[in-house]
Amino acid sequence: MRLTSGRWPALVGLAAMTANLIAPAFAPAFAAFAADERTADSSFAPGRHDAAEAYRTATPIKHLVVIYDENVSFDHYFGTYPKAANVPGEPPFYPAPFTPQVNNLLQGNLLYDNPNLDQANGTGTYSPTPPATCLPATAPATVPPTCPSGASNPFRLDRTQASTTDQNHDYMPEQQAFDGGDMNLFPKYTGSSGTAGAGTYDTAAIVMGYFDGNTVTALWNYAQHFAMSQNGHGSAYGPSTPGALEAVSGQTNGITITEVEESASGSGVVGPTITTDPTSLLGSIYVPDGQGSYTDISDINPAGDVCTPSTPSTPAAGKTTSETYASMSGDNIGDLL
Repeated sequence: MRLTSGRWPALVGLAAMTANLIAPAFAPAFAAFAADERTADSSFAPGRHDAAEAYRTATPIKHLVVIYDENVSFDHYFGTYPKAANVPGEPPFYPAPFTPQVNNLLQGNLLYDNPNLDQANGTGTYSPTPPATCLPATAPATVPPTCPSGASNPFRLDRTQASTTDQNHDYMPEQQAFDGGDMNLFPKYTGSSGTAGAGTYDTAAIVMGYFDGNTVTALWNYAQHFAMSQNGHGSAYGPSTPGALEAVSGQTNGITITEVEESASGSGVVGPTITTDPTSLLGSIYVPDGQGSYTDISDINPAGDVCTPSTPSTPAAGKTTSETYASMSGDNIGDLL
């Protein structure tokens, strides 16, 4: 029931592209593929050393690649997998025989009786008629031209609606949307309207929209060849950085924040002034864990990354510029593997 505001559509595998898929079941096929690749790829030519070959593994798989489309949920891409609408004029998708059903919107009547129909998500007026997706499945054929502007059942987005407004996926709004486990306030707290369109497409209800295999056709085809772990959930709310940390370390705790600040006055640029764990960022970037350390809850530049500026931009006269960096220590997935 949690749609566009979710964090974790990731596809885990050997050639994966999105949404929590894992490949070990296909190790024999990959072994043959790898053998073919070694004959054609000069990196495996005699005299070249593949460091991964030094490690004994249970299968021929030596490398694990994780690529995920961030800031969208599993159901946003796979809400009705493996059943596509197959609307005329759109690329069709037909699942292979015996494709298993996954845990998505097709379960528990979530397409037609979703808790996000809760009127607390907001009401509004449409003209001349309300989108049917705003109405319970039992609604009469003729209804007044009003329906909730935020409250909505999930609804299909077609290929003309592939670009949607980024939904709110910050630390606190996501918790408010979960509403103590009721999972009923995503339009109210995480829905962001503003994308050109009509009806629910231009309201906070867009957070309830989903694509199917006629639009994200490639992703659904990838899903046909990888095992899907649709029940994988991050243990932390929030945007990109907490999710990336979760992927490589399994946690967001133990973070050190460094703020570098420069200011300009009549005497020139003053600084850099370096502050560790600045209180000005407490609550917005990180929170105390009660054990003397801190937990990341938002986006921040990683310290030491080649893409991160080492110093702030030069400030204009009378102005101050700053850069904030985060670092962690301890084992990550690379160490453990």
